[in-house]
Amino acid sequence: MIFFLLLGLLGLTGCTAMPGMAGHVSSHQSDFDGSTQVSMEPAKVKTGALSVVLIGADWSSKSPDRVMLTAVVPGDYERIISDEGLQFNIDGDIVKLSSDQAITDLDGEYAGGMVFRESAKTFPVKISLVERIVKADLVKIKLVTGDGYVEGRFQESDPNNAKDAIERFLAEIEEL
Repeated sequence: MIFFLLLGLLGLTGCTAMPGMAGHVSSHQSDFDGSTQVSMEPAKVKTGALSVVLIGADWSSKSPDRVMLTAVVPGDYERIISDEGLQFNIDGDIVKLSSDQAITDLDGEYAGGMVFRESAKTFPVKISLVERIVKADLVKIKLVTGDGYVEGRFQESDPNNAKDAIERFLAEIEEL
């Protein structure tokens, strides 16, 4: 009986309430300098291709007007372009973002006899741009890699989608 109750609660809260899951939002206060950091685990952007793009976010009270968006390509090692490598089409207005990070982060994990790879790059943006993205009627995304690009729609209502996660991320910042 307790198992079914817990299962029902998990269904109501969704997997995004669990640390480490796509779109999970958490906050932490630094013991070192007292600043507060809000982080969002990378969440899915709907793409038409076989490739998947995830978007994560980080914010610090030390730089309250800035958000660090992280673009992630899981499944393989991809070179994500630094200069205008992450682009948003916000209701027809194209915004091209560049990264100060020269080299793409490459990560790999070995689990269950398989190697899981991912590539990631961080792009600094003003928080006002993130708020525009969430409030827009239609947002498309383009991630430029060394082999081409991947496009997707930001608002697709998949479980653990990036738009819903960023809304929770911004709400967490506003609560501070």
